[in-house]
Amino acid sequence: MSLPSSPHGYSSQTVERVKPSGYSAKDELVTTWNKVLESPMFQNKPLLPYDEWNIDFSEITVGTRVGIGFFGEVFRGVWNGTDVAIKVFLEKDLTAENMEDFCNEISILSRLRHPNVILFLGACTKPPRLSMLTEYMEMGSLYYLIHLSGQKKKLSWRRRLKMMCDICRGLMCIHRMKIVHRDLKSTNCLVNKHWTVKIYDFGLSRIMVTKPVVYAVANEGSRLEISEGPLGRLISDCWAEAHERPSCEEILSRLLDCEYSLC
Repeated sequence: MSLPSSPHGYSSQTVERVKPSGYSAKDELVTTWNKVLESPMFQNKPLLPYDEWNIDFSEITVGTRVGIGFFGEVFRGVWNGTDVAIKVFLEKDLTAENMEDFCNEISILSRLRHPNVILFLGACTKPPRLSMLTEYMEMGSLYYLIHLSGQKKKLSWRRRLKMMCDICRGLMCIHRMKIVHRDLKSTNCLVNKHWTVKIYDFGLSRIMVTKPVVYAVANEGSRLEISEGPLGRLISDCWAEAHERPSCEEILSRLLDCEYSLC
């Protein structure tokens, strides 16, 4: 699911197999959806752990659009009196491949529960209104907070260390579930009004550069200039060869030591 980079952007439990009806375009979507659900990837497995997490789109009040992704729009809205982020898939982009990605995303996220992982609230699983609901993070992404919000001065080193610990704890939960995030970056880390950071696949940015830092680090051995001290040594250790890198548990322990040293 994609969430807003900025909160101010733009002003047996199984999923029901839908019986085709209505216009031919909808018939085609329904047929494709049912084929996806019957594929080996999802066959004999509930898409959502609880039937109650299947939400009827009519229960949602859709508000301001806060972003647009590769195949969906993200809105701020209200569901059951609660502010939520809603990713609504565009009908023109409801291909079999995108439907599989949607199923995989909600299947994984609905099984994750941790204070530092975005909270999944439910999904609409009847085409053409395929959509997903998560908690709404008031302060937007960590990237927005650092580079665009004008609040960088509020990010003391103590607060930054706490945020790094939040991300590390979220990763430990994800790895414990045998899940590899594969796209962890500041735009995929969201911040709420309490300055708590939660991991999620943000997925809205389409900006491409010739040689991003991640590419240079992974493929060319390039390294950013880092400061000396415990935090600098930790960053350096995390850039070592894969078998020499510290575990998330060790990273968290060392971050906490850095935090305590500021007390």
